[in-house]
Amino acid sequence: MTYTLLEEQFFPYPWCQRLLRGLNEEARKKRIEITQLTNLEEKPSEFGCVLLIGATSSWVNTMAEKARAVGLHPIVMTNRQPGASPFPFSSVMMDIQGSMQLAVQYLHALGRDRLALYGVNPLAASDPWRAECFALLTGKPDDVFVCGDSFEALYERFRAVIENYDSVICASDYAAISLVRRLQQDGYPILEKLYLISYGNMALSQLMRPSITSISDGYEEFGRAALSISSLIEKNPSISTVNIQLHCQLNIRETTENRPLPVSAEDEAAEPVLENRFFKDSEISNLARLETLFQQYDEIDMALIQQLLSGDSYAQMTEKSFISETAVKYRIRKMEKTISALQMKEDLAHRFLNEGFSGGEKKRNEIIQMILLEPSIAMLDEIDSGLDVDALKVVASAVLDLQERTKLGLIVVSHYARFYEYVKPTHAHVLMDGRIVVSGGTELIDKIDSEGYEWVEATYHVSAAKAPEKRVELLGSCGAHRGE
Repeated sequence: MTYTLLEEQFFPYPWCQRLLRGLNEEARKKRIEITQLTNLEEKPSEFGCVLLIGATSSWVNTMAEKARAVGLHPIVMTNRQPGASPFPFSSVMMDIQGSMQLAVQYLHALGRDRLALYGVNPLAASDPWRAECFALLTGKPDDVFVCGDSFEALYERFRAVIENYDSVICASDYAAISLVRRLQQDGYPILEKLYLISYGNMALSQLMRPSITSISDGYEEFGRAALSISSLIEKNPSISTVNIQLHCQLNIRETTENRPLPVSAEDEAAEPVLENRFFKDSEISNLARLETLFQQYDEIDMALIQQLLSGDSYAQMTEKSFISETAVKYRIRKMEKTISALQMKEDLAHRFLNEGFSGGEKKRNEIIQMILLEPSIAMLDEIDSGLDVDALKVVASAVLDLQERTKLGLIVVSHYARFYEYVKPTHAHVLMDGRIVVSGGTELIDKIDSEGYEWVEATYHVSAAKAPEKRVELLGSCGAHRGE
């Protein structure tokens, strides 16, 4: 049995909601029943692990003690550096040190060595640790800018010495967005003078102009790791504790001029994120509310796609999904970008499914649906039929792009050798009567294209079922005759 216990004050925060969403999704996949607890005063009916979701050291230590007292194994899910505790517990957390190393090495590789750490909250779970790592890596603890009361006061202090730096690492996306906005208001040429990296990879950081290079937090991965620990502990009672650190990804965007990640830094990937909404001024509150909205994208996206596939109009999708105008605009922008890549008509997003489409457009629309869904594996059954040479190239290019971005697995069925030239298959199989009779590489496709299937039948002693031969039958004249 697996239990959860949440530090209630963090429930509204985006990081906590994402963690819970990832945990619940993983539990459904693995068919694991999770029971939510409100306290640990009484011993649960079944032994198991309890997932402690919180960020306050006193709360974590107290709950770990109580869990041990009632016979449960505590697994702490937090972004806080493990503190001293007489009550051992397993943990899932971000690799704070590795992520800071990734950011610093990346900037150094781009020729930037005058770095500042901006927006550190001393009361946050991970920020003090993040500041320690920065000081250790750069040797410059005085270049850490701690936020006291508000972003405004922080910005004034930093603005006075900004010329001392060529790059800024922001402790959170909130801090980064605030800094970019204020520099823009001052007319400061950000991209010319200052590279910027943040933590969190929020939707807001992606929508900013310029878009912000940010390190993903991966809170959805907490659930997978925690349930793996729980399963391991329950199957192996002799294991005392298991501690996991999650790595992260550097998402490169405009605030570092989209400069590619150097190989030397790529292997050091790691991961942190904003622990909680720690600034109390109105600006950060508004940003947090916006981020909470954008955190719904995954589910909303899926709902919109399902409605699209069922034939709903744009207006109907908006009404059914209860989506704000801002979220709708973002969703449609993403869709239209995909449509543009496939050279479709831009009004697709506002039309009924396949309304007024030619045969070739319907095929490309099917590819659009696949791109938006981003599956892990897809089967293309004669997707090339009805396409001219130009349309074939467009469709193949879109499929290859999606495959490269998402590591999509493809099963392609086609009788058109040219299509295989475009999609570049790694394996080829010939099916006859419902079974694979021969397999190979691209050379197999070339041979069939030049010689047909007769050699397959002769070599492997199989024969493909053939359609019965049709014959013409004369039915005579058709007329009505009166009886005599």
